[in-house]
Amino acid sequence: MNRLLSGGMHILDTERLALREFTPLDAPFLLRLVNEPGWLRNINDPGVRTLDDALAWAEKRLFAPYRERGHGFWGVQRREDGVLVGMCGLFKRAVLPEPDLGYALLAEPIQTVMRRYGLPNPYEQLKELTRGKAITKESIRAFI
Repeated sequence: MNRLLSGGMHILDTERLALREFTPLDAPFLLRLVNEPGWLRNINDPGVRTLDDALAWAEKRLFAPYRERGHGFWGVQRREDGVLVGMCGLFKRAVLPEPDLGYALLAEPIQTVMRRYGLPNPYEQLKELTRGKAITKESIRAFI
């Protein structure tokens, strides 16, 4: 059954997170996410500087794929408080024969989880894990 969870159409629940479609009300979050240093360094600079820019970007990159393909990037939301922490979903890269899974998360919630598990200096460790290199299963295992 589809239901709403503080935003767009509900997609999936896990123990701690919910996936849902983005809505225009998520523009402030999207403005923040696409201007995170990790996004700018590892994905691209989409030139989103205002809420209007964020809405235009979302229309092209999020809302149009929902209408045209029935899927796209979904908001990743904490179930405990409804706060958006990132996005994930399928997208089609020209260089790949099949859709690819992509994701982006705000750095702050990742650091919070790292602190909960007792990792010292989570910001520095997160930067070291991701700076200038692809994140692989092996690099994550070595990090943990």
